[in-house]
Amino acid sequence: MSLVPGISVVIPCFKSPPALTDLVQSISSHLTNNLVVEFEIILVVDGSPDDTWERVKKIQKDLTQIKILKLDKNYGQQAATFAGISVAKHKILITMDDDGQHPADTIKAMIAKFEEGYQVVYGTPIVKSHGINRRFLSFLLKKLMKHGLGIKNSAVFSAYRVIDKKTLDDKVSSYDDLIAGSLDTLMSRSGMRVASQPIYMETRLNGKSNYNFLKLMNYALRIIVSNSIRPLRIALVLGFFGLLISFMGLAYLVLSLVFRDYLVPGYLSIETSILFFGSIQLITIGLIGEYVGLLYLKSIGQKSFVIDELI
Repeated sequence: MSLVPGISVVIPCFKSPPALTDLVQSISSHLTNNLVVEFEIILVVDGSPDDTWERVKKIQKDLTQIKILKLDKNYGQQAATFAGISVAKHKILITMDDDGQHPADTIKAMIAKFEEGYQVVYGTPIVKSHGINRRFLSFLLKKLMKHGLGIKNSAVFSAYRVIDKKTLDDKVSSYDDLIAGSLDTLMSRSGMRVASQPIYMETRLNGKSNYNFLKLMNYALRIIVSNSIRPLRIALVLGFFGLLISFMGLAYLVLSLVFRDYLVPGYLSIETSILFFGSIQLITIGLIGEYVGLLYLKSIGQKSFVIDELI
């Protein structure tokens, strides 16, 4: 494999482990070892409440290829990744996590796969390393994206990516305008050629994942409402279904009164029906609120991230 002209590595940082320094040094070592002519490592501190910003500044003093960004608050991993991409200068992008689970020694294999003519290469784990709850929720989300949103490549989505930045720049007018957007769904819907490279994930350096159940559910909801109107159509179908059941129940009550001369008692069935259809109404209103809220944020020029400091 010939030398790559230039690579930009983007690493979102939030409550980063102390071993982040070792990770950056490992990436630098592998990139300089007959792989790339020039590179930069972009560390994006996503409003982390601890001393992550101070530690990345110390890392920058030791390595000249480091570029560091500080966002004014916590926007989430996707927005932090977009922020790093927006200041990247090389034509090849690599995105990685800050927990050390994406091994630097697999970069060469990822680049080799990328040079086969693909525009996006995902590093997919051979052995799943997350907890059972995280794996289950990720599985459900990827199935939803594939079958519900029509995103065919969702099964290989990963935070470890090699991306053709020129192609991505052609698809995106401004990275900070992508409110609630997902980098993976954007690239998939844009028709970029996608491949995957199986890798063995490393053990997390220390600490635990910053994603919990609520964050994963919020991420899933944002992906759905920013990529499809199908939930609104499903709500419409449920509304018609509820209306049909209501008419059937009304017809049954009328027929009982006409032919049997009594009304069928059933407080439990009435309460259940009220709760069921009331829940449908609340869910529908909530979905509409998400869509309206997203449109409102875009109309007032809300940015997906704001860079507070760039060094």
